[in-house]
Amino acid sequence: MSELVPESERERRYDKWYQLEKLHRDAIRRGVDPKEIAATKALVDEAWAAYVEVVTNNLTGTFDGYENPRGPR
Repeated sequence: MSELVPESERERRYDKWYQLEKLHRDAIRRGVDPKEIAATKALVDEAWAAYVEVVTNNLTGTFDGYENPRGPR
């Protein structure tokens, strides 16, 4: 069960983006008010930018967000 709990900041940010993306796609599928869809999309974009920031930091050598690396992903 512990494998399902995100351990690093990178995993937490990806999980947040993934959950928001699912919510956004579900809202589109159900035909929710376009204003709510736009608000959800803004949250999705913000979460993705936060995830990319952590990954980019890793690629530039600062390794922010990788508290517990467990090998290649």
